[in-house]
Order: sequence, then structure tokens, then C-alpha cells
Amino acid sequence: RPDALVLGDCDAAAASLAAMLGWEVELQVLVDAQTAAKQKGQAQAQAQAKQEGRAQAQVQVQAQAQEQAQEQVQVQTQAQVQAQVRAQAQAREQEPEGQAAGNQDETVQAQELEGQAQAKAQEPEGQAHALVQAKQEVQAQAAVPEGQVKDGGGEDGGDGGGEREGGGKA
Repeated sequence: RPDALVLGDCDAAAASLAAMLGWEVELQVLVDAQTAAKQKGQAQAQAQAKQEGRAQAQVQVQAQAQEQAQEQVQVQTQAQVQAQVRAQAQAREQEPEGQAAGNQDETVQAQELEGQAQAKAQEPEGQAHALVQAKQEVQAQAAVPEGQVKDGGGEDGGDGGGEREGGGKA
């Protein structure tokens, strides 16, 4: 038996061979099934690409919302710390001169706390914690309830043994 060589378009040669053998209908069924499968695969790929595009868009929107929330927390933290520092400064301005001199260390501490709070607020995972902690630290440093004297800064000029936080004498 000799070999056969057919030059030209492959699809046309296969159709011609199928026609000679009487397989035209079977060939057409196979071609139609293959075409349908190919179109179905393309449609699924397009649908998947759309879903991935939507998911990616949602991720981007969530990332933007998170960035905005972080910026808001940072701005709020800075505003609250600055308000606390201003309130402390106003309170010191209203104190008698003897007490104001003893509070210079507190001013430095408040400024240090403000810097620490700003640094913490810039860390994404620590922003909410930084807000609470900075507020508590500033309040703790500034808290001098009426009737209480801080150690070493009393007006009596003595050994600083005035009324303390416990409410009694030392």
C-alpha cells in the first residue's frame, strides 16, 4: 500500500476524506461538539474574569476604606493629644507662679507623649490602641485633682509632705 499525501487546508482535506468514506454527518457532529465546547469554555473564562475583576475591585474599595479609616484615626489621635496639651498649658497659665515652675517637666513629658502618640498612630495595627493609650497617658500626667499636691512641688516649701493621693499626711 502506498502512502497518501494531501497538500492544502487540513479542514478541507478532512472533510473531503470523510465525504469519500461516508462519514460527513459524524464529522459534522464532532466539529459542532468541539465548537460548542470551545465557546462554552470561552464564556466561562469571561465570566470568571468578570468575577475576578469584581473581587479585585471590592478589595481595592476595602483597601481605600481602610486607608481612610487609618487617616481618620491618625487625625483624631493628633487632635485629641493636641487638645490635651493645650488644656494642660491653659491650666498651667492659670496656676500661681510657684506651681507653674514645677510643671515644666510635665510640659516636656506631654510633648514627648504627643510625639509618641503620633508615632504610634502611624502604625496601621496600633492606631486605635495608640489613641486610647495616648489619651490615658496624657490624662495621667495631667491629672492633679484639687486638694492634692504632687511630690516635691508643694507651696509649703517643706519636704513635699503635703496631702498625697491617699488623702492623708505622709
